[in-house]
Amino acid sequence: MLTFFPGPSKLPEYLPALYAEALAEGLGSISHRSAAFEAAYGHTVAQLTEKLDIPPGYRVLFAGSATECWEILAQSLIARSALHLHSGAFGAKWFEYARLLRPEVEGAAFSLQTDPTPLLARLQPHHEAVCLTHNETSNGTLLPTTVLERARQALGPDRLLLLDCTSSMAGVALPWHLGDVWFASVQKCLAQPAGLAVLVLSPRAIARAEALGDTRHYNSLLTLLHHARKNQTSYTPNVLAIAVLGRHLERCPGIAETEASIRARAEVYYNWLAQHPALAPLVASTALQSPTVVAVAASPATLASHKEAALAQGMRLGNGYGPWKESTYRIANFPAYTANDQARLLAALPAT
Repeated sequence: MLTFFPGPSKLPEYLPALYAEALAEGLGSISHRSAAFEAAYGHTVAQLTEKLDIPPGYRVLFAGSATECWEILAQSLIARSALHLHSGAFGAKWFEYARLLRPEVEGAAFSLQTDPTPLLARLQPHHEAVCLTHNETSNGTLLPTTVLERARQALGPDRLLLLDCTSSMAGVALPWHLGDVWFASVQKCLAQPAGLAVLVLSPRAIARAEALGDTRHYNSLLTLLHHARKNQTSYTPNVLAIAVLGRHLERCPGIAETEASIRARAEVYYNWLAQHPALAPLVASTALQSPTVVAVAASPATLASHKEAALAQGMRLGNGYGPWKESTYRIANFPAYTANDQARLLAALPAT
């Protein structure tokens, strides 16, 4: 079954061989304090840094999921309050969970058809960070770089910009210099099974964690950073996932080439939607349309017929999510997909 669900992603055909190779080398039974693990950790960090163009001075950490990162960041970087701006289900959940840990955290919702920049006027001196979902998986929106530039300007040199880029990291080039924390689960653009997250910190974020000095939690950023400097983790992680991610990235092109392929396929999808009599992009503004998650709006009857047509040809479309559950389906357009996958899907879907 070829799944177009926007995570977990389609996996590369060679991935089982990489896992078999790692298991044959004994990586499934090594200590996370061993030299073998340190070598695997360091290799994967080096591959992420090279292939994603992560700047010098930024630190790569691993966690269990992007959802876990929400908790880690609220505990380790926010002493009192932050401002969460959100347009979709995952941004709203991040805000809700952060508020459980830091009750003074504030949030504001914006329409998925609008630029959130005017909401930056709500930024107050007591806000230590702005939190944004770079690519909202639930509705297929991508924040333009101009939004991040204005957020960076509004925050000044001392406060932080935190970005959930679960469905954009490794799919599009990220403007690392504008953000202080970027995090993503690996089951989307990184084309791996679920159960691992990548967390990238700027020097400013590291300095902030050190200034707050919070070590009350097992996975505090200070603890993670302490072990990462030795190419280790604070707890026994998914060793195989970390090792195989690095081996997978060896086979991947750089982010510029990857993004070019994704945007070329995205253009095909959005042109197809523009010409289809029964479908429309959920996000009307071309400036806000995600290239990695295409959200398709239609009547319930049309949605059902398209899902059935795809299943009949051995493919699965992604369901709608949150407020758009009954009015959309979603198409994953992550790096693991090919132009042939896309052509096969579009040929299977009804023209009406």
